[in-house]
Amino acid sequence: MALETLKSALKSLAYATGVFGYWHRRRNAEALTVFMFHRVLPKDSEAYAQAEKEFTFSVEGFGLCLDFIARHYHVVTAVQVHAALNGGASLPTCPALISFDDGWRDTLAHAYPQLHARQLPALVFVATEIMESPRPIWWQDMLVRILEQPERAAALMRELALPEGRARSRATDHEVAGKVAALPLSQRLDLLTALAPQHPAERQMLTEVELATADRRCLEFGAHGHTHAPLTTVAEPLAELRRSHDLLAALQPAVATMSFPHGAYTQALLDLTERAGFDLAFTSDATLLDLRTPGKGRRIGRIHVPENEWTTQHGRISFARLATFLFFRPQASS
Repeated sequence: MALETLKSALKSLAYATGVFGYWHRRRNAEALTVFMFHRVLPKDSEAYAQAEKEFTFSVEGFGLCLDFIARHYHVVTAVQVHAALNGGASLPTCPALISFDDGWRDTLAHAYPQLHARQLPALVFVATEIMESPRPIWWQDMLVRILEQPERAAALMRELALPEGRARSRATDHEVAGKVAALPLSQRLDLLTALAPQHPAERQMLTEVELATADRRCLEFGAHGHTHAPLTTVAEPLAELRRSHDLLAALQPAVATMSFPHGAYTQALLDLTERAGFDLAFTSDATLLDLRTPGKGRRIGRIHVPENEWTTQHGRISFARLATFLFFRPQASS
């Protein structure tokens, strides 16, 4: 405990005296940092109580995180990134891109006001099937809730004809998600609704109208697959990629971007993103993009930012801990 207290004090001192900031400005001047967020919700809301905490920020915590980003980075858009990677204008020093995954309605309801107040742009990756879903709850959220409860998870395994009793792992979760996503939407929703423990009354995901009328001065939109199945489990991944590309083409005509659902990808899938028409492809690899090595943007890493012990102190976002969490990430080429 004494050692941890000492480490925490040293981090706070290094940040307060500007040592971390100086190091960041020197080391990451020509490296793009892409932040990955998912949900932003009021801490006293029922939705926050039910959400996966690893992927959920409180409104207050998110606002503080944006204050940190505004202090240490120059926030850019996907259009600027694409131009810089393809011979256009260079990005400013310490550039950063703010991104969101999935297409939650709370991105508009709670994250957007925080972004707009600070005049910061963001890129929202949407699992395009959400625009077609008639149910309030998203199938992926139901699946997560089911997998968290052993009895319900076992029942789902039986329905999918998968072996029961396996320890939960990333590979198993991907296999199950792939099997579920392969079902027709109505059948998939019926199956999960029967097994899921709770059902929110209000719609969780953005509608096509909300996407079409969102503030384009602040928000860009990209694809996060169509069904949100891990593309490594999809029988025809090119068709999945093209479906999501085409649905978003009218909403985001300038630059076509995508991020890999569940962070699952291979080199072959990276190649398919170009065939599907995407200009930039984002992974969940926790790396910064070294801008000194020019490339088309086929593989751009992102840093998943949580609101937990890695980034908070005494229950509140800590700038010193954010600096430690973000500034020292490895750099990689596109």
